[in-house]
Amino acid sequence: MQLKSLFFFASIISIALATTNLQDLLDDISKIGPKVIALHNIITSFQTERRITDLYAIHSQVNEVIDMVEKSIETAKGLDGRVETETAQDILDSFRELVPLVQAACKAINVQDILISVGQQGVAVAKLDVLYMKQTILELEDVAFSRVPLDCIEEARGLGDEIKAALDVAVVAFD
Repeated sequence: MQLKSLFFFASIISIALATTNLQDLLDDISKIGPKVIALHNIITSFQTERRITDLYAIHSQVNEVIDMVEKSIETAKGLDGRVETETAQDILDSFRELVPLVQAACKAINVQDILISVGQQGVAVAKLDVLYMKQTILELEDVAFSRVPLDCIEEARGLGDEIKAALDVAVVAFD
C-alpha cells in the first residue's frame, strides 16, 4: 500500500515538473521576439559614421537572440515527450510572429549598407553571427520535431524553412 502511495506521489511530482517546464518553455519563447525586434531596430538605425559601435551592438544583440533560442532549446529538451496540439499551436504562433521580423532584419542588412561600411573584419564577424544564428535555428528545429505533435510537424517545418530562407538572404549578402 505504501508503494502505491509513493508511486502516486512521484507521478504528481513529475506532472508538476513537466507543467513547470512547459511554462518555462513558453516564457523562454516569448522572450525571443523582443530580442529579434531589438536586433531589427539596431540594424535599421545603423549609421556609417558610428559603424564600429553599431556593428558591436548588432553582434551583441545577435548573441542575445542566440542565447535566448539556446535557452528555449534546453528547456524543450527537458520536456517529457511531445506537447499537446494546443500548446504546440501557441508555440508555433510565437514563431509565426517572428518570421517577418527575422526577414526584415536580414533584408535590412543590405539596405543599410552595413557590409560596405564595416570592412572585411566586420563583414566576417557579421557573417559568422548569421551562420551561428542559422545553426541555432537548425538545432531548435530538431528539438521541435521531437516535441510537437505529428499533426504540427509540417507547420513547424514551414516556419523553420521561412526563417532559414531569411537568414540565407543575409548570408548571400556577405559573399
